[in-house]
Order: sequence, then structure tokens, then C-alpha cells
Amino acid sequence: EFRVDDWNVDIAVTDGQKALAAPPGVSALYVADGVDAHIDGEGAPFYEDLDWHSRKASQHQTPFTSAVPLFRGLAVAVEDIESEGMGNRITRHRRQSAAFREAMWAMGLESFPELNEESDYSNTLTAIELPEGARGDDSTAFFDAVSERGVSISGGQAHLGGDIFRVSNMGNLSPEQLLRGVRTIGEAFEEVGVDVDAEAAVETVQHELDV
Repeated sequence: EFRVDDWNVDIAVTDGQKALAAPPGVSALYVADGVDAHIDGEGAPFYEDLDWHSRKASQHQTPFTSAVPLFRGLAVAVEDIESEGMGNRITRHRRQSAAFREAMWAMGLESFPELNEESDYSNTLTAIELPEGARGDDSTAFFDAVSERGVSISGGQAHLGGDIFRVSNMGNLSPEQLLRGVRTIGEAFEEVGVDVDAEAAVETVQHELDV
């Protein structure tokens, strides 16, 4: 959820490949009424001149050649969201992300980072600590084993490289795809010699998502 009115948001920006499930390479920008008068286009880099973008948008144009295929892809993605219903989509993301976390815990893994009284887990991205035997230099074999099974997950960035793996819970994933991902992660850990309860993880997803 992102409530631009209730939270008094003036400017918000997102990318098409996030929860919108459109192709990467195009961004969406929200500017509240009255805010554009405070935008300084003269001091902005060429492609980030929001004043210029705003003037062109009023003419249904862009300041420079549009990425037409990406805009069309974004339009289809938005149509899919409208068809599913925003509330239904948010509920699905919450349910699937919760099921994935429960599956990882059932497998014997731990979430990253630890929660405190001011934090909560994301409904769009899940980070899991890599266990011993698949951390650091040993993580390469695990990620290779996942990739060889045709499933895509991401490692940690910067100082978290080799410490965690990340899984997207956004977009149009079906319960069957999520189940396949959980099963693949379990199989990959077993292949590299890490003792996990892969069957318990699969059973958790099947119970939580009725698959």
C-alpha cells in the first residue's frame, strides 16, 4: 500500500519492474497538485528536468523520443492490475510473501534482518540468511544449483554478498510458481550438502496457498 493522499506525499517515483510487473527501463512519477510550481527545471540534469516533463505531459508527449514498447508494456501491466483489483493484488502479495517466509522457517532458515519493535517484513521482497555450507565462497555452488533448475533468485549486495539471498514476491507469480521456487531452493541446498527440511517447506506452501 502507498497512500499518497493520506500520507501527504508530494512526489513519488517508482520503476515499472517493481510491483507493477512491467518491463524494466521506464519509471512512473507522481507529483501532487501545486508542487510543480516549486520544481526548478533550470537546476536539473537534462533528462531529470521535471518541469520540462510536466509541460510535455500536458500535451500527451515526452521531452524526447519515448520508449514506446516499454510504455505499451506498462499500459498492459496496469490493465492487468485493474483487472485483478488493487485490493486483491495487495492481498495476494501479502499472502504469498507470508507463505514463502513460513516455508523458509520450516526449512530451518532465518530471515534477514532481525525485526525490532519498529519494523516488519516486506510484502514484496524476502531476504533469507544463507546457512553454513552455503555462505561466503560456498554460496556460488548454491546459486548455481538454483539457476540450473531454471529459477531466479538474487544474492546480497555489497557487504551482504555471500551472506543472504533475496526473492521477489512481486508481480504476477502464481502459487504454483512460488511452490516450485521453494522446492528448488530446498533441492539446491541439499545438492551442496546443507541439511535443510525441504519437505516441510513444500508442505507449508501447499497448506498456506492451497496448492
